[in-house]
Amino acid sequence: MKKSVVACILAILIVLGLLVAFFVLAGGFRAAINVSSIELYVDTSTVSEEETPLEIHISVQNSLPFDVSILGGNISAHFAGLRILSIKVPGNHTIRGFTTSTIILDARLNNSLVDDWWYRHLSMEECSQLALAGFLEIGSPAGSIILPVNYGSTIETSIFPLEIELNRVYDLSLLGEIAVKSIRIELVNVTRSETTLKATITIRNELVVPLYVNGVVFTVKLSDNTVIGCGEQYVPAYIGSGGEGLLVFNFKLENNKLPHWWYLHVKNRERSTIRINTWLKLRIVGRTVELFRDSPLEVNMEIETSIFKYEGQ
Repeated sequence: MKKSVVACILAILIVLGLLVAFFVLAGGFRAAINVSSIELYVDTSTVSEEETPLEIHISVQNSLPFDVSILGGNISAHFAGLRILSIKVPGNHTIRGFTTSTIILDARLNNSLVDDWWYRHLSMEECSQLALAGFLEIGSPAGSIILPVNYGSTIETSIFPLEIELNRVYDLSLLGEIAVKSIRIELVNVTRSETTLKATITIRNELVVPLYVNGVVFTVKLSDNTVIGCGEQYVPAYIGSGGEGLLVFNFKLENNKLPHWWYLHVKNRERSTIRINTWLKLRIVGRTVELFRDSPLEVNMEIETSIFKYEGQ
């Protein structure tokens, strides 16, 4: 009986020795614990005008034969280099041996930072990074282990330039027609406070008389009709009968309205539209014509991102 007990103890010691040798050769206990995935979730029902609540899901794989615990940690997040979050990880999670467990951290993104992100994102030619960096402190029988946490996601948009074929016709009866063929929207400049865009409208004069353009009137709205830019500009132009001309003018968006755009954008699972409506003031044979005032020329800037995951994904 004693021999069997001794044999059993020896077998256990041999197994433990092999395990220790394995972990030493594999780089120690540190190599046996790693972050297998990081995902950011949003519940659209909790998003408000002021903030975007997030859940950060960090999956940790424990390849050790015994339990380890999360003692704490710190994680920060940056949007296009802008610090948006700083999270202290609580020490209240156990990861069983040979299992993968997910830690869920609650965080809140202040929506007032969005205009700064917009400035940085457009300045980077519509390609910016969301980055998480920090560490988890792991407690194990072998001592404390510092586990690095790193996550990166590229945010790309294709907002500008935008060119739309309109082919809108305005009939002036016996005088003929005016055709607005297309409109092109380009980014000129962006600062933290405003975004300057350039519009180019192509017009074909199919009247029997020349036309004189006096100005343009424009309004820029979000999907809920919030105005983020509007105005009237004097844009003089002459287009002879049978000729074609370009109307070129700059206009500005108010970046302080962008946190509200973000709210609508995330509520709609990162799909949104910014509408640009324009109509023209012309002089034809001495008479003022308000071209398309009742049914403005409309251009939709469609914006899509894939920053977060949502329920059902």
